[in-house]
Amino acid sequence: MSARTGEKAALSVLETVDTEQAYMGQALAKALHQQQLSGADRSAAVAYAKLVVENLQAVDYALGQYTKLNKAGRTVRNILRLGAARILFGNGADAQAVHGSVELCKAVGKGAQSKFVNAVLRNVSRNKTQIPWPDEKADPLAFYSVRYSWPQFAVAEAFDLLGDGAKEFVSYTAPQPVVLRANPNKISREDLSVLFAEQGMQTAPAPADERALSVSNAQDLTGLAAYQDGLFSLQGQASMLAARQAFCKTGLVLDVCAAPGGKSCNIAEQCPGAEVHAFDLHAHRVSLIKAQAKRLGLSNITAAQHDATQPFSQYRNLADRVLVDAPCSGLGTANPRPDVKWNKKAEDVQSLSALQSQILPSAAKAVKPGGKLIYCTCTFTRQENEAVVAGFLQKNRDFRLCVPDLPNAFASAVTQEGFVRLWPQIHHTDGFFICTMEKQS
Repeated sequence: MSARTGEKAALSVLETVDTEQAYMGQALAKALHQQQLSGADRSAAVAYAKLVVENLQAVDYALGQYTKLNKAGRTVRNILRLGAARILFGNGADAQAVHGSVELCKAVGKGAQSKFVNAVLRNVSRNKTQIPWPDEKADPLAFYSVRYSWPQFAVAEAFDLLGDGAKEFVSYTAPQPVVLRANPNKISREDLSVLFAEQGMQTAPAPADERALSVSNAQDLTGLAAYQDGLFSLQGQASMLAARQAFCKTGLVLDVCAAPGGKSCNIAEQCPGAEVHAFDLHAHRVSLIKAQAKRLGLSNITAAQHDATQPFSQYRNLADRVLVDAPCSGLGTANPRPDVKWNKKAEDVQSLSALQSQILPSAAKAVKPGGKLIYCTCTFTRQENEAVVAGFLQKNRDFRLCVPDLPNAFASAVTQEGFVRLWPQIHHTDGFFICTMEKQS
């Protein structure tokens, strides 16, 4: 492996995030494609970039003890971040991290500042066990916010929901298993497992769905012919469980915030006798749904553009299931998308809650008597979850909470109120909220 190649790609990711306000996943995909990395270089680029992004607040805090980081140019600042992240949170030798950052300066035309980078990172290395983090006992919110790079409002919310269990949540960085869903119209889960074994990858049944497999030693799965031919889809287990609530053998299912189409296609595969109508606000995202349905060979999906805050007038009282996977702060996805932690503010939660409170009653008008309305988010804030549902139920007395349909492996995710709360450190999924309601006949 060329360490410098991986480091340069990781630096490119950080630069793209800075200059284009891109998500880490988008920036990483761009860098990997442009530099055509594979094997160990690709792994190094991913590991270095994620190490910085998931620890950004802590890294900047530590560097701030030894330099005025905001006065460093963007490129040098990101080189310092790469080196400091490796020193503070990586598994390699500090000397290698310092040397790698110095050489990276030279490789990207910042050689004049290599001595400065060397001095700062050596200070970080010498003092890494004595970083003056905020005092955990005197100000636990500040400590866990800075040390684990979470916004304070999210840390406070986690402690309110989990008590001391929040410490494990905010510090949890173990990678989730890569999970996929076999397309039963084309292949069984067992045969798909054999196919992956032939590719040198190990699989095991995943508990969220009878079609689901977790994959070890995963390669670029979307580049496989089996993916292009529609034999499987990538989908997290939390998303599968949300889609499960909308299953029905026959009838009409609406997915009102559907792009890129994972849940819609899941439902259409599992329920070939049902018609799935999938909607999204933006035309280019509707095309993603159509592309997924075409790849999977699903003829029972119709995708169209629609603003979910506006009534679905033509479907009034007609749908057997309506799924609202609402736009949200996404804080439950911080494990695979660590940049979400520092891209969200408390005021974002307020505005999103207001939007969600428009979408849910609009979508509910399509539910027929005896039908079900499913509301889900990939976040854990109560303002986006319980508060939205409570406000809806208060104004819509013909709906009531009903028992979620979950495999036994996820029984512990059901709260006393009957909601589903999935946590990455407990269930090894994204953090999800799922609520199922039934319209009275």
